[in-house]
Amino acid sequence: MIGRLFGNKEVRLHPETVLYTRGWNVAASGMVELDHDQQALARLFYDLCSEYERPFIIDVGSHAGTSLLVAAAREDIHGWAFEPHSAVYDVLTRNIALNGMAGRFNSFQKALSHFPGRRVLKSPCNDKDSGLSCIGQPNYSPYKEQYVDVVKLDDIDGVEGLESVDIISINTEGSELFVLIGATETINKHKPDILLKVNWANLNQLDVYINNLSDYLELLGYKGQWIGAEDMVFRHPYGKSICKKPYFVDNPGNCGLKVAIVKQRYDVFGPWRSGKYDLVHPLNVLKKWPSKYSYLEMTHLFQADWLVLPFCHDSKNVRQKIDFHQQTLDDNMEYLPNVAGLPLENYDVVISLDPILRPPQNGKALYTYFQNEHHHSEYTQSLRNPLPGYDLFLDHMMKAPSWVYDLPQPVAFPYPRDPFVTRGICPGEQSDAIWFDKRFVMMLTHGNEVFHRGGFESTVASLEKRFRSQVMFRNLDFEDMTRWGDPLSYLQDMAKCSCYVNLIACGAGQGLCDAASLGLICFGSAKLPYHKAICHPVCLCNDLSELEWKLSMVRGSSDLQQEIRSWQDAALSDVMVTQPLRILQAAVDMKRRRASSVSARHVQSSSIITELAVEELPQEVARINAIKLKHRAEAEYEKGNYDDAIHSCRQALWFDKSDHELFYLMALACYAGKDFKSALSNVAECLEINDQFRPAITLQAILLREDLVEDADYTQCRARIMYLIYNRFDGYDKELDSKRIEQYNKILDELLQNYISNGDATNQLLIEHHKLRLNRIAAQ
Repeated sequence: MIGRLFGNKEVRLHPETVLYTRGWNVAASGMVELDHDQQALARLFYDLCSEYERPFIIDVGSHAGTSLLVAAAREDIHGWAFEPHSAVYDVLTRNIALNGMAGRFNSFQKALSHFPGRRVLKSPCNDKDSGLSCIGQPNYSPYKEQYVDVVKLDDIDGVEGLESVDIISINTEGSELFVLIGATETINKHKPDILLKVNWANLNQLDVYINNLSDYLELLGYKGQWIGAEDMVFRHPYGKSICKKPYFVDNPGNCGLKVAIVKQRYDVFGPWRSGKYDLVHPLNVLKKWPSKYSYLEMTHLFQADWLVLPFCHDSKNVRQKIDFHQQTLDDNMEYLPNVAGLPLENYDVVISLDPILRPPQNGKALYTYFQNEHHHSEYTQSLRNPLPGYDLFLDHMMKAPSWVYDLPQPVAFPYPRDPFVTRGICPGEQSDAIWFDKRFVMMLTHGNEVFHRGGFESTVASLEKRFRSQVMFRNLDFEDMTRWGDPLSYLQDMAKCSCYVNLIACGAGQGLCDAASLGLICFGSAKLPYHKAICHPVCLCNDLSELEWKLSMVRGSSDLQQEIRSWQDAALSDVMVTQPLRILQAAVDMKRRRASSVSARHVQSSSIITELAVEELPQEVARINAIKLKHRAEAEYEKGNYDDAIHSCRQALWFDKSDHELFYLMALACYAGKDFKSALSNVAECLEINDQFRPAITLQAILLREDLVEDADYTQCRARIMYLIYNRFDGYDKELDSKRIEQYNKILDELLQNYISNGDATNQLLIEHHKLRLNRIAAQ
């Protein structure tokens, strides 16, 4: 039997394969093909293998070998496969033999865990569901049992003699954590890429949570990211496989997607005229591209066409450009007057800079948009739901969910990069000069990052004396908006430096990614999302003093410099090259499947298409996800990680928008961080859902007081007592809270007095109850 994996990649399958798997569907006589989800996983596994020249892979939970069979397409892939189910193991070995892989793969009829022995493997009675077999308490019934051998990967004969282990893939229906624990020595020795199939319901079969997996791998030094609805890949920054290919040697391609980027007449970002992407002369786009570098690398990565439309979407940011530069924009911006004839439906993906379009209902293309200014109210609104007609809101600040679960939705989407093209444009020799971001120089000079005028000479001289190197930066106000090709000059100047520095920014930190694309060693701040994603840990600094000794240490070690550049390239490749492409491909596939399904239903009954629409994510699963993320938010709040708590709450709201307590938690976190405006906004959202939620009513009263300005300690105490009230004092910490009991009582007395003076008897009794309970717990 012939099976089609994805694209034109075909393998031979034993006929019994279809008896034990749901992934293979009959396509034609004697031919089967993978369903969409399994195709995506096989393609992902193939892409990971493609990063190595002769990869050694360990596939744990191989089942019938669906993912493993990508090795049939490349004769240099070899490794081990583990499958405990006896009947499925026979199918696996036959599939390996049928594809000529027997000499390259060893198969083991064993389960992997953290201790050896024999365990009961529980499998669904329906053989076609055998992929759900688990060692644990299954969440399905009926099931049948068989005893299987269980071993640790570290105890397998021959594991110590392996020259390298490049990829470990684990899909064990919930026991992934125990497999990792039993493979700790192998992982620490080889530091392979780890691909995990993660499903909340399956993890619960063994009382494991997703954060248990990520926390354990973080202890081993790994960083993970979602690369599918249920797939995560973890990489170690110090992985030094002898088989690893260098990054950015080949053009990554755009996954075959046809992409258009759309802007309006008074948007200064991007080119000032429409045009198709020129694959032969990619720099032609710069002939009418002034000042701002943003979106240039995205243009190259997606090989995107640009369409400039008439003025059609007003905003404060656009108004500022019109006020200062309208004549220049009118004279030089070449826009398309005939909007009705735009061929947008001929594209797979349409990316709008700001939500300037009104996408057609049931359009074939995937309609997405960035929000140029993250301070705009539309950005906050889009984090909850994309604006009408759009399929995706591309959140460049990376606060949204990190994968495509449903359409429409917001998704974390950094500005994509294409270092392959960038380094080809600027291949010059680097000097010892240091590039300082202008915002940082402005902050050091004027105490803020808004003052654009001069006066930087003394600051630059001081920095050059302190770091004993030439300091370079861009001191342009962009008053001349027609500096065509200026982004190329910017790149060429920066490419002459060896290091980049910026410890402050009001956005995500794009400038650091410009430098990383050019191969500079980047020093940044852990507070900025792009810096945290790209910088080597050694290069994250809090202030100039820390920067000074770290920069000296890096300069003194060529090995450390090489390690830092390898780390940056790996992070850049994962987060800003591969991930954006995968997200768009997944969203396009999802929309096409829906369109096909709608079309099929339309033939049967066009009058009930809307009523019969089925959500991609079952409501029960969404609720489980929301609860787990809410628990994570509470844990981060208690640790004082308020930004992380807010982020987890936002992710939870994506799954359950009806939970008023999530808005209350965000309000508390904002209040503790002294962001009173956001705190008040979140309290209002909470009360809109549940106007009787007493903790929110109390917090709103505090926030609306005229004398809100408080010292930091008092704010922390107020936030803490409000959290204890919300949590019914379950989280009372004797070591922490007993020292503040006097302040807590003072705060409650103030609230009590306020309610008495307002004649609010209900809240008066409630505060008296809270005070009584607090002091009773404190006295225990």
